[in-house]
Amino acid sequence: MNVNGQNIRFVRRSLGLHVRTMNKSEYVNAYFIPDIDKYNAIVEALKYFNKIPSDILTNLDQLTTKAKEQIEIMKFKQNGLKFLNKKYKVILDYLKEHTDYKIDANNVLAVKSLLGFDEVVELASGQKIINKIPSYDKAVVILDALLELNIIQGDKQELHNKLQELYSTKVMQVNKKGKPNNQDIIDYVKIMYGLNVNNAMISYVRKDKGIQKKRNDSRTVTKNEVNRIPKEKHYKAIVEAMEHFNMI
Repeated sequence: MNVNGQNIRFVRRSLGLHVRTMNKSEYVNAYFIPDIDKYNAIVEALKYFNKIPSDILTNLDQLTTKAKEQIEIMKFKQNGLKFLNKKYKVILDYLKEHTDYKIDANNVLAVKSLLGFDEVVELASGQKIINKIPSYDKAVVILDALLELNIIQGDKQELHNKLQELYSTKVMQVNKKGKPNNQDIIDYVKIMYGLNVNNAMISYVRKDKGIQKKRNDSRTVTKNEVNRIPKEKHYKAIVEAMEHFNMI
């Protein structure tokens, strides 16, 4: 069995032993991530050479279990997308032809998982992985495509209602303070439309809608006022968010 220095560093770091922080490229490169057998072998070698302090040895089982779950997740992310792209090729081709959205296989899997079509990936450890949930407008398009291609079956209206309810619940979690602010608007627009808006854009819409603020917004862009003017889709999304939070 061959191991390398990066494999050993990964194991040492998972056990809380002092090592240099691994950078992003090391986390996504299979060369740096040991498989389970290599991980176990490295742990045994560290124990043999007394490189693991007694306080860590006490919690060794718990630490190794957590590390192995992390390895499974990393390996899945490396290999899973290729499998999913092949599995969902028909719907991805359909979406590419019929929509302007950039949608990948992870988005399709996430929508199926949300709607309860038993597509949640379960690791050997029992941990479940749900991929990054797409914005609501993308989810609606994906749902329509799933139904159109008979990939899933069910009452169209009921499924749309369920999807809307799921996203509404998620959006309601955005505003926990009771009094909405700009961050709530930013979060709402991101969840529902996948768009990035900022304080300057919101300030522009507030002014355009005649919504008075207690003081001038010092966060707006003053050097180039054009940067403050949101595109039409951003403008409409901000207005919708304001209406959702009863700000207008």
